[in-house]
Amino acid sequence: MTMNPWSALPNAPPFVLPGEEQAAVEEFNRTAAPKYRLHTDALLPEAFVGAKDAPVVLLSNNPGLSATASRTEARQSPVFREWVRKSLLHEPLEYPFFYLAPVFRKIGGGDWWDRKLKRPLATFERVTVARSFLNVVYFPYPSLRFGHRRIRVPSQEYSFALVSAAVERGAVIVLMRPGKRDVWLEAVPKLANYSRFHAVKNPQNPTISPKNCDGYSEVVKAIETSAGAMRVHGG
Repeated sequence: MTMNPWSALPNAPPFVLPGEEQAAVEEFNRTAAPKYRLHTDALLPEAFVGAKDAPVVLLSNNPGLSATASRTEARQSPVFREWVRKSLLHEPLEYPFFYLAPVFRKIGGGDWWDRKLKRPLATFERVTVARSFLNVVYFPYPSLRFGHRRIRVPSQEYSFALVSAAVERGAVIVLMRPGKRDVWLEAVPKLANYSRFHAVKNPQNPTISPKNCDGYSEVVKAIETSAGAMRVHGG
């Protein structure tokens, strides 16, 4: 697999990988509309969140920039940044999908993920869900809106390699923004004929649930098989 580049992430802003990657980001920002501008001065990139060998992989666009000041401030806190860096380096975490860690339930976006993963969280222990999901974004740097198909940075290749490896190990893969299916197929051609590649029905509210996710039964089975997990809440 492509080597993980994120050990080179600077400790001070701009929080963007140096060299070719930083040059590409700076060039993009020079002409980008405000809603697409990449915010690397305050927020860390979140190329992926979760265990690299998780049985369920979610695909999304890029980290969003919250319009809520308190949430943005929370993502700048030392504890949040510490967990982001550990996640980027695949360091051991009790909650690999760290947004589900109790400390982040009400801050930094944890409440958003609680809603999107409400059904799995109603079925399995919280820590089991946190060890069962990996979210990989197409583009690693945060912005208000996604509009970064025309910019490619070297670190994306590692993220795409994680998805390719997920296909190889038979993980269930769910596209959270089905309108970007062609973007992901171009990035990871193996997805084209992969039978365990599904999508949510409502991209405006991409919950992982029976009604909104075609492969939800596969998601549940993958968690049970991988973790030896029992349904503990009757969900």
